[in-house]
Amino acid sequence: MISDISLENRKSNFLTETIITSTSTGFEDDECIQLPINNINRFEHELSVFDSFLLYKKAVFWCIVVSLTIVMDGYDGALVSGFYAQPAFQKYYGELLHDGTYSISAAWQTALGMGSPVGRVIGGLGVGYFASKFGRKYTLIGALIMIIGILFIVFFATSIGMLCAGLILSGILWGVFNTLAPTYASEVCPLQLRGILTAYINLAWVIGQFINMGVMNGFVNVKSQWAYRIPFGIQWIWPVMILCVLPFAPESPWWLVRKDRVSDARQSLKRLTSFNNTDQLEKYLNTIVKTDKEARKIDNSITWSDCFRETDLRRTEIACMVWSCQALCGNPMFGYVAYFFEMAGISETNAFKIALGLTAVGFIGNIISWFLTFRFGRRANYLGGLILMALVMFFIGILDIPRKNNNSTKYAWGQSIFFFVFAFIYDLTIGPVAFIIVSEIPSVRLREKTIALATTAYSLWGVVFQIAVPYMLNPQKANWSGKTCFVFFVLGILTLVWTYFRLPETANRTYSEIDRLFKLNLPARKFKGYKFF
Repeated sequence: MISDISLENRKSNFLTETIITSTSTGFEDDECIQLPINNINRFEHELSVFDSFLLYKKAVFWCIVVSLTIVMDGYDGALVSGFYAQPAFQKYYGELLHDGTYSISAAWQTALGMGSPVGRVIGGLGVGYFASKFGRKYTLIGALIMIIGILFIVFFATSIGMLCAGLILSGILWGVFNTLAPTYASEVCPLQLRGILTAYINLAWVIGQFINMGVMNGFVNVKSQWAYRIPFGIQWIWPVMILCVLPFAPESPWWLVRKDRVSDARQSLKRLTSFNNTDQLEKYLNTIVKTDKEARKIDNSITWSDCFRETDLRRTEIACMVWSCQALCGNPMFGYVAYFFEMAGISETNAFKIALGLTAVGFIGNIISWFLTFRFGRRANYLGGLILMALVMFFIGILDIPRKNNNSTKYAWGQSIFFFVFAFIYDLTIGPVAFIIVSEIPSVRLREKTIALATTAYSLWGVVFQIAVPYMLNPQKANWSGKTCFVFFVLGILTLVWTYFRLPETANRTYSEIDRLFKLNLPARKFKGYKFF
């Protein structure tokens, strides 16, 4: 931590070293571009986390507000799969079995499970157009208004088909939120806070899941239709609450500069930062303008195909794979954890308590991840997480062999311990780190499109596993139970190999530095050690 005097000296040095050559636009000539960018890169590297917070505390606040949309998404994400272990939901929407109990058929479990991921694919691909045309803030506001209306379909669904339609429509909006939250956070926060605030998005997801499990645990013994309608209805709280604040949020200055609205970008920066004088703010704005100008030299018109050209192809691959690895490492099992343990012989109440405990452990892991990522970087944490989670998936699968043979719940409780370990490791490593990497990897001009493609990739895997996991777990189908984890063990090994050879380190790099590293076409393992000054 540095003193206030030292911070002022660094800001002063940043000002005096930045050379401005006046033009008709008020910004420097092309040949003067590199010097100011290097100066602000050095300035951001020298700032501590505490100093960055002092300068950007208003940006931190607005990142937290926008991330509330992910709390809403996290709450919804585990909702329907949790209902599969709830008697009231099973009776209303399920089928009567020969033993007198009710169950949602595997086909409808698949359809309901696919509803949200299919919608996310549509939302993830469609949001790029609206976010580029109308901005991040107004696209979010429009999505929040729409989700309020769509929730009426889910809440009042009189048939399982109507419920499925509502889930698909709401999934479109979840795709929008998952794309725009990391985009906004990465564009308004400085280098030293970028990892913390984008990782906070995953924490917001965990908070949503924790609230979900708490609500579900509270209604597990309710026998009426309110056992599932009230949990659905609680979702109205989030958009109403966010809409009371979001209209006052500043728009992303990067998007405003991209739209040639430099004066509006200046006003946005004033509301996001705490620079002491106009000159400081102008130099920062100047750097955004020049970074955008360099991007326009490549191609002023942006299309989806640009994401698959030259260095942007590599960056799109990394963004898509980083989020895909979250699904491939075993995370889809968590959506069915209450159902899984109920099928293993654990009571409904205890199954929901286990699910609630998993989200609490994930919350703790996510907080610790901020310090771990700051100390070891993105790549090391991501690799370490994949190694440990693959081992945990293997052990859960192994324990299922004696559990099935002996029909004993003690092995199921052993599996629950490993699920706790998995939840902690996931939210300590690749859960939050993936959000950081996906927000840092894209080029400035293609950020929303690249993040949208990454969201779509994750959602497509969600569709795959919403079909596969219920089939593998359902006692009327494959009945693999815990042996399903062997599948994720193998997939985890494959993702580990990809990560080692393809995932670069982006910690402590400004966006202009990341651009230059990709232009140099360095191997992933050499990103960390490369020095610019």
